[in-house]
Amino acid sequence: MILPLLLLTHEEGVPLPTQAFQAFLMRKILGARQARYPLHETQLVDEGMREDDACVWRGVKCENGVVTEIVWQQGMEIIKTVLYEWFPPSVERIDFENLCTHDYVETRCLPKKLRQFRAVSCALRGHFDMQTLPFLLEVLDIRHNNFSGTVYLDLLPHTIQSINLSGNRIVKAVVYNHLLPVSLRSVYLKQTNKVALQCLCMDDKNLDKRFDIWHMSP
Repeated sequence: MILPLLLLTHEEGVPLPTQAFQAFLMRKILGARQARYPLHETQLVDEGMREDDACVWRGVKCENGVVTEIVWQQGMEIIKTVLYEWFPPSVERIDFENLCTHDYVETRCLPKKLRQFRAVSCALRGHFDMQTLPFLLEVLDIRHNNFSGTVYLDLLPHTIQSINLSGNRIVKAVVYNHLLPVSLRSVYLKQTNKVALQCLCMDDKNLDKRFDIWHMSP
């Protein structure tokens, strides 16, 4: 498969044109259908600007020519697909809101350097695997999507500080109080009014006080 080979080559320092490598991955994020069209039609670059340098894309921040942040929010609604497995491995922050892409998220494929992952009101769906999050992650906010099923909060990153899973369709949360990271400050679990969340604490009578199952967020 081409993705692991590219990531391996990049991370082991084998010479690769960083600019071309990043542009390739960033175009793959948009999916095959969107990638066929000029980028200015997605409002990611202004017409006439070069498209082979991801650092000039709207909402993209780079350090020394390397992509570190992607923030797509207001005015980016034309983006209809985001393939989360194609982000450049250098990305530390992903901040999306109101993209309405109806996509799935494979957490094991998110960038290993990712520290902040925020995807709010993007119509994301399916199971969200909390056990394969990037090990440097500090902030997780996936409010107001359509994630469903069961989440397990027993193998969280040791760096995690805040988690917001509220406003989804998650039916069960499995928690081990003694396995929660010391760094964790808050977890919001309240789902939509149509979903009755079952929260199971497997090693104590009471859920850790850092959990809030009654409110969406402060």
